[in-house]
Amino acid sequence: MRVHSLVNVNAILPLLKAWKAEDRIRYVGVTHHDPLYFAALERWIENGDLDFVQLRYSIRQRGVEDRILPAAAARGTTVLANMPFEKARLFELVKGRPLPQQL
Repeated sequence: MRVHSLVNVNAILPLLKAWKAEDRIRYVGVTHHDPLYFAALERWIENGDLDFVQLRYSIRQRGVEDRILPAAAARGTTVLANMPFEKARLFELVKGRPLPQQL
């Protein structure tokens, strides 16, 4: 279970953690797709005792690499990539180009 877009996270996350302690759910996490909320996600990773975080991450949106990914790795928090293809916009960038040679 996750708190989507950090909506009411201070109220909902304790409930989800209680459910996890009761074995009603297995994993607890938070999400947000907007880079403006990456600092808040980082704080939740560092202080929230989360199993996972879902955030926007793609080759065009790499702002999570400097701080959030290392914070998650240090705490064993799984990272789920949201919009890795930027709602299919990235396919237009490579449309018609040949695939790179395999090594």
